[in-house]
Amino acid sequence: MQQKNFSKSEIAAHYNEFHDLYEKWSGSGHGGYHFGIMKKWTDLFSNDRMVFNMSNKIISHIPKKENQVILEAGCGSAYVGQLVINARENASVIGITLSERQAHTANAREKKVKKAPNVRVGNFEKTVFADETFDVVIFIDSLCHGTGPAKKAAVEETSRLLKPGGTLIFADVFLKEVPKLGDKWYHFINTKVFDLWKVSQWTEEKQWKKILSQNQIMIVTDENMTWKIVPSVLHLFFIKFPTSVIAYIIGRGDKKEMQYLFTAAIFAPLVGLHPYFRYKIITAKKIHNV
Repeated sequence: MQQKNFSKSEIAAHYNEFHDLYEKWSGSGHGGYHFGIMKKWTDLFSNDRMVFNMSNKIISHIPKKENQVILEAGCGSAYVGQLVINARENASVIGITLSERQAHTANAREKKVKKAPNVRVGNFEKTVFADETFDVVIFIDSLCHGTGPAKKAAVEETSRLLKPGGTLIFADVFLKEVPKLGDKWYHFINTKVFDLWKVSQWTEEKQWKKILSQNQIMIVTDENMTWKIVPSVLHLFFIKFPTSVIAYIIGRGDKKEMQYLFTAAIFAPLVGLHPYFRYKIITAKKIHNV
């Protein structure tokens, strides 16, 4: 199977096209465009609540220091960035996204809150920021949009931007091992999922960690969240998709939304079931120069 390679403009076009759907799906004040975790059984009925739980878990890894400058790389509409500002006193958050519509939605929030993230349109693999600008860099379901299986360009740019001793937080899908060429199940799933989310290649964990080490970045924590996000995935299958079908049937839904949710509801669970895949939260530190 030939590997697809989506350009940055194609990724941007996807998030611009489906902006309204992502906002409707999980773009609330509860925490943004990513899967969530259940803390109590009633959370099953609210994806917003599960996403909020996951956002807070990610934020818990940010050191409690004043006046931090934080980058959310691939920030969507920066809902997590807003929660960071709410949770960390005097923190400044800058977001970067390829999508003009996401940036517009994020920056419009400045009129509604006391302090909001400053979101810019750009590529996290090649930014305009000066060396060692940030105390913390966060990737949430965005590292997968980086180039190549080791995400070398993203890691090198992040290492340049991060202050010595700074914190890196990653929440994303990782490949436990390199897929076999003859694994038809893996390639069938990715034919659907890659096109759905405009991902060219998942992050191959061993290669990626090697690149981290070469760029003076040391892993601190490594938590497998695969089974913990299952309730959020099932919410998509049992609630989001059926609701979109009913809305379409009674004339209040959108066909594009229904088709998107159908593909996501079928293939997102299959990604989690495949033994190659892991959904992880990984934290790291940039080592001080000797």
